[in-house]
Amino acid sequence: MADPDLLSVRRDVAVLQAAIEDRWVQIQEAQSEPDWGDVFERFETFTANMKTWEWSRVEREAREISEMMTKRQSESQAFYEIRDIMNQRARFAKQEQERLIELGQYMTSEQAIVFVSAVASMIRKYVPDKQDQARFNDELMGILRVPERNAITQG
Repeated sequence: MADPDLLSVRRDVAVLQAAIEDRWVQIQEAQSEPDWGDVFERFETFTANMKTWEWSRVEREAREISEMMTKRQSESQAFYEIRDIMNQRARFAKQEQERLIELGQYMTSEQAIVFVSAVASMIRKYVPDKQDQARFNDELMGILRVPERNAITQG
């Protein structure tokens, strides 16, 4: 049975993740632009020479410097937006965790350890072949992403 609240939270988190990825693209694009040092250097050149340049060049240089500054500011803005989106995502995760606890669908790490230990004990009891036990152990540890071997077959 599909839980509409869970699907809604997952959809919201997916939207936030897409927004984060979009901001990272903006940051990567801005990284290819001149850095602030280049912008300031260009502005210094502009202010030192604008009185001697023709009006069309002054206008073009001012427009280009403005564009450079806008691109650098958009990078900074994207970082702030990523931070805000990550905070939103954390709030959703907390909301989901609280919902799972409320529904009794949450297992503590201690409960998980007891459960896995009970399953391991049953395997040792009902699967006499040590090779079968080892294969089961390897698969279980792969699922749990536990690097140590022989956790179940020892005992």
